[in-house]
Amino acid sequence: MKKIYSVFGFYLIVALLAPYQTAGAELTDAEKAESAKIALTVPIADLHDHDGYATSMGQETGVVWSGLGAKKGGSTNWRYLKYHFGDKRIAWAGQSEFNKVYFSGGIDEMLNPDNPSLVELYEQSEKDLKDGLIVGIGEIFINNLTSSKYPKMRRKGQVDAPIFRKFFDLVAQYDGFLAFHMQADSDSMEQLGELLSSNRKGRVVWNHCGTDTVPDEVRSMMVKHPNLFCELSYRYPPVSKNVLGIFDSSGIDSFWRELMEDHSDRFMVGTDAHNDKQFVGAIKTVRKGLLPNLKPDTARKIAYQNAQRLFKLKNNP
Repeated sequence: MKKIYSVFGFYLIVALLAPYQTAGAELTDAEKAESAKIALTVPIADLHDHDGYATSMGQETGVVWSGLGAKKGGSTNWRYLKYHFGDKRIAWAGQSEFNKVYFSGGIDEMLNPDNPSLVELYEQSEKDLKDGLIVGIGEIFINNLTSSKYPKMRRKGQVDAPIFRKFFDLVAQYDGFLAFHMQADSDSMEQLGELLSSNRKGRVVWNHCGTDTVPDEVRSMMVKHPNLFCELSYRYPPVSKNVLGIFDSSGIDSFWRELMEDHSDRFMVGTDAHNDKQFVGAIKTVRKGLLPNLKPDTARKIAYQNAQRLFKLKNNP
């Protein structure tokens, strides 16, 4: 990792020794009872479901809406899901297109605003945003240089490069979003801040929010930038078994819980599952370890209300 925080060791020790001992702390008995009840049946929006597991497992898990960009196949895959599942599918464009450009030309070509494939993506995305088919562009892999287990996927680029400012301004026109997969290196965080500051009408969803940093650093970004939002995929089992995860089925880390309560309008559920079993297991962990340990209003917001508000979802539960 490029960035090392002075407090990182402290959080590591906390995580290793007793990461979830404060589950439910600061909730009254009445709030605990209400949140526990909510967690069992509240509808969920999954903001990191590339493959559409919710379309087949939604009834079993209570996931009503889901989405993110297509891993491959250009727009064909997300258009198919959007056509068949309508408002239940939160469609994003651009993930496979940006990856394809990177695979063929490297990071320089991925950041080239004149690349023909990206010019075409921009033009088509403007039409799709205008027609309400997509909510934004992503997942864009802008910095996974040391975190990806797949060498082919590893890269690091300038978060506020002209190509992303161009797409950021585009989504801003249509009340949309960019979604970034980004390690929290100091230069990447600074560049993200520059992008967010460049147009406050534009918004960013940070995928796997804060995976390799600490809650105080995420808090600082959220305080400075009200147009930054977090989704929680890969921050809990079974998809991730990282010791620095935010929660598991036994409870939630108190520092992250405090951050979610303080910015309850800006966190959302995500799974990033790779098979049906992981998807079902992830939602069980959300219902058992995350939602019961939040205040009732916060639990509802993170489960689905934030997504419903931000993405104008019409299919009310």
